[in-house]
Amino acid sequence: MKRFIYISLLTLVLTGTVSCKKYLSLDPPSDLSGNNFWKTKQDVEAFTNGMYELIRKAVTRGDLTQPEGEDEFPFFIFSGDFRGAPIGYGSTIWGRTYILDMANNNLRALNPTSYWGSIWNMQRFGEWDRFYRAIAAANIAYTRIDDVSVLSEAEKKKYKAEAVFIRSFCYFLMVRQWGDVPYYTDAYHTAPLKRMPMVQVLKNCEADLKAVTNDLPWTYTDQVMVAVRAMRGGGLALRMHINMWLASFDADNSSTYYTEVDKLGDQLQNENEGAYTLLPLERTGEIFKGRSKEGLFEIPQNANYGESFGWSTFYDHINYRDALPNNYPYIAYKPDFMEKIYPPGVPDKRTNLWFRQNTIYTGDVRFRMHKFLISTDPRALDGFGFDASQT
Repeated sequence: MKRFIYISLLTLVLTGTVSCKKYLSLDPPSDLSGNNFWKTKQDVEAFTNGMYELIRKAVTRGDLTQPEGEDEFPFFIFSGDFRGAPIGYGSTIWGRTYILDMANNNLRALNPTSYWGSIWNMQRFGEWDRFYRAIAAANIAYTRIDDVSVLSEAEKKKYKAEAVFIRSFCYFLMVRQWGDVPYYTDAYHTAPLKRMPMVQVLKNCEADLKAVTNDLPWTYTDQVMVAVRAMRGGGLALRMHINMWLASFDADNSSTYYTEVDKLGDQLQNENEGAYTLLPLERTGEIFKGRSKEGLFEIPQNANYGESFGWSTFYDHINYRDALPNNYPYIAYKPDFMEKIYPPGVPDKRTNLWFRQNTIYTGDVRFRMHKFLISTDPRALDGFGFDASQT
């Protein structure tokens, strides 16, 4: 079940302690909201695709008009996979102190005056303006789509539901990072706002999503859109994550949230009209390639097209080339953590496919994880792909 409700890169981490005292005062993207714009379905498609690009800018590259590298930061990877994670040794072997700072949730150490902050845009951990650009666009879309007379009512509902999904997804990521954040849903908002308690923000997002989730399609006939555009499965899974967070931070009502998670999971698994299914373990490469029947919502990156999650990626931190001397991954998962997931001596096909057998519990430079290096291209070997026969 855990694999089934997985949203790519939407992992749970501890709520942040880093504060940001800025008030919200942003100019919505005027180039996407002119009076001559909201006329055709092509206009709506262009604007909707632009909203997804704004999410990408928020979690990977902030401003694509800037020279290469000047505004890159892998927010998604670092805030989701490293923060509060049972990882280690990067600062000892490589001097990458930011790894243990994130593992210990010490984000205050990752400031622009620190070594890593000064060269790698670590200030992005304290900036939320890129998320609000995506939220502003989503609010505009939700307001203007009803004016596009060429759309059917079903199409209007679908596009508006995508806008709500994007807005709620951004607020969820922000709550994970900053806790209380300014919350608004009206279009063309310019007035400053104070922070709203995080529990209320999450409740608002859950209510908004609940009202529109069924307006999203289970999947798309166009494979290009599968998982990378909001689908009903992604909406249900996001609501499950939101309810799990509410169960922790609104503990007096936790049983209600847990019941809702169970209900949503049942709907996702048993009422999806064949849109989603678990793939055999041997087809793991298809899952990580993306747009498979296990995909619910993904922000893809394809190195073949020059895409990345900023100047560094999760892949970069586990990459290694055995043919090169002293070439080690930057991180390893701690032995006690790995033993809980994969008890020693218990047969488990995942360990055969995803790890080099004699390194699973080392917790040091010998650690070798192949899981995210698996390629569906049999020619992609030597650290950039994985042949199960090489374990």
